[in-house]
Amino acid sequence: MYIHESILFRLGYIEEAALYIRRSIQINPDYTAARQNLENVCSHLVERWHFRMLNDVRRNCAYRIAIRRAAQRGHRSVLDIGSGTGILSLFAMKAGIPEIHACEKSKTMCEIANDVFRANKAQDTIDLICKTSTDILIPDDIPDRVSLIVTETFDAALFGENIVSTVQHALQNLMIPVDDDKEELNPTVIPCGATIYVCPIECETIRNKNRFLFSGLQNVDIAYIPIHCTTGSRVDPYTTENLSTLRGSYKPLADPVILTKVNFTSFEELDILCSGIQWDADVDVTKCGKLDAIALWFDLHLDEEISISTDPTNKNCWEQAIYPVLPSNFCYCQNGQVQNNYQIRSGSKLHLCFTLEGNYLHLNSCQVKDSDIMSCDVEMAENFVLQNYHDPVLLERTEISKLNNLDMNRIYCQAIEKFVIKGESENVSVLDMCLELSLLTIQLLKQGISHATVLARKEVHNDIIRIAMNNDLDLSCLFIEDNVRSVSNLHNLLVCDIIDTCGALRQQILEDIALLRVTSLTKEGRVMPGRVTIHGVCVESVDLQMDSAVINDEVTLGFTVAKFMNDFQMTTHVDIDLLELSHRKLSSPFELLTFDLNEEISELHPPSFLKMENKVKVVSEETGQVTAVVYWFEFELYDGIHFTTLDTVSHWKQAAIMMKPAEEPVLAGQELTLHVSLENSCLNIKMESCV
Repeated sequence: MYIHESILFRLGYIEEAALYIRRSIQINPDYTAARQNLENVCSHLVERWHFRMLNDVRRNCAYRIAIRRAAQRGHRSVLDIGSGTGILSLFAMKAGIPEIHACEKSKTMCEIANDVFRANKAQDTIDLICKTSTDILIPDDIPDRVSLIVTETFDAALFGENIVSTVQHALQNLMIPVDDDKEELNPTVIPCGATIYVCPIECETIRNKNRFLFSGLQNVDIAYIPIHCTTGSRVDPYTTENLSTLRGSYKPLADPVILTKVNFTSFEELDILCSGIQWDADVDVTKCGKLDAIALWFDLHLDEEISISTDPTNKNCWEQAIYPVLPSNFCYCQNGQVQNNYQIRSGSKLHLCFTLEGNYLHLNSCQVKDSDIMSCDVEMAENFVLQNYHDPVLLERTEISKLNNLDMNRIYCQAIEKFVIKGESENVSVLDMCLELSLLTIQLLKQGISHATVLARKEVHNDIIRIAMNNDLDLSCLFIEDNVRSVSNLHNLLVCDIIDTCGALRQQILEDIALLRVTSLTKEGRVMPGRVTIHGVCVESVDLQMDSAVINDEVTLGFTVAKFMNDFQMTTHVDIDLLELSHRKLSSPFELLTFDLNEEISELHPPSFLKMENKVKVVSEETGQVTAVVYWFEFELYDGIHFTTLDTVSHWKQAAIMMKPAEEPVLAGQELTLHVSLENSCLNIKMESCV
């Protein structure tokens, strides 16, 4: 079965692969190959917010009460749209609604829901339909129109999961018509509406991720090449963040204001929204600061009395939608001077313009409405944007944050300069295995290395050439490839970034380095970084638990859901900010593994760093449950020059390996034995025993 499921995954049949892998694990829970494959599939099928949502007791209780109130008003038939695990359908069954239909387009979630319904003796009560609601036909799929719709198909900006067109279709095709004589049995949607709020914020973390902050780096001029983040574009209008846990927090620059209210029970209103609409909001700025983003959240009105909120000041399962403020939507002139430093002052009025197009809410513009800004200034600002920000280099947020990490760039330049000065090789040539847009190669070529090859994704090849030409480089010295097997030249130095921004090793990175050492480095060639140490710490963290698995059946209000959903929990948890994570350290930091990317090449054996094992003894310093081992990396670039991914100015996050829940907590002073393995560029940690 392992070969079958792997082929399905490679061919793109992800859900089919997931079903086979899940069955493999149910038959043999210790089937390691299946577990590793499920990790890959889970990242495609089940994002962490699924677990956070199911663990949100307040949200679950609110929906249960609203559904029970609808049943008490006489509703006898319900369609659960985007049913997922089927928990809302179970609430409807508990409320006594006799006719329950649940529809879910994901085959994987349908299989989970089938198991959940059987475990809760609901398989004969709830009719599960594996298709989207817009494909449901009467009487082929459901016998008649229903009086009640329940759903939670929303994203952080409310509209991104097609909620408007979905509910509009249901009102027109799947629900009973409005009858003025039977108002209590008129078609009802849970939730019945929403109120959307917007707030301008200052936040250094968001700024570093979404806006390139410099006009150049050491020896590289990029002043006339605008570098923009893809977030904020038409195809990617916003990102999401949990504002309450961001490093450095955030500063609201004004009180939140209502952008609009939406009525999900009005067909006429939904029809207008489907056609596209513009909303404007005027915000009175109350604090001076840098306008980094517009944050958006909403109140979801389940009925006329019950609401749940995604407000960042309330602890809940939701993140907030973040609209980065970019040159394309914010720039103004004052007294003939262009103000593009994003600084706004208290007392200013900010005019925000949003449009809803194709189920996505876009920020079109932010305009400062100061009384001393004249119309000629507005025209000058618009012309400035057109002249200076056309044809930008578009990069992902991870690439922007990496470019903004000047400390890392400085350390790499320092290490390479030391390598050149030591004269280990004449006519130094560099292979930059950045895999993204890298300015390091441009810097090195300007410093006089003989030639360089960049390994990067195809989308940035032209951007690298553009920056090189802007810096008057001889392009015959620069080679750009997108595949390790395409590199043809020999190099003295291989510079690589082996860690993804999320905190884990890049996929197959160690295998690629092993290959390049043989095919693309001279005999004396070196890899930078050379020595790599992985550090870890044992932590207890409820937040990590809630992001990684359904904690128990109590959070789902007594319904059996956890055992089926947790087949899809992730062992490796990424994008952790240990400095902001709510946790208790149960141990001091310790060393998990150390390896040297410059170890001597053997003709008989592959490099040892491709497959490693280690047994680590750790003494618990506190009593508690070991939720996870959070880990990070320390690199020695060259000759004593070190840096760590736990640094406070680092663009990297940390990752964690989740531990299986223990029946008893570890006690202070107890010894833990951790089995650490590294294979296929994947780190794994298992806790053996307590002594």
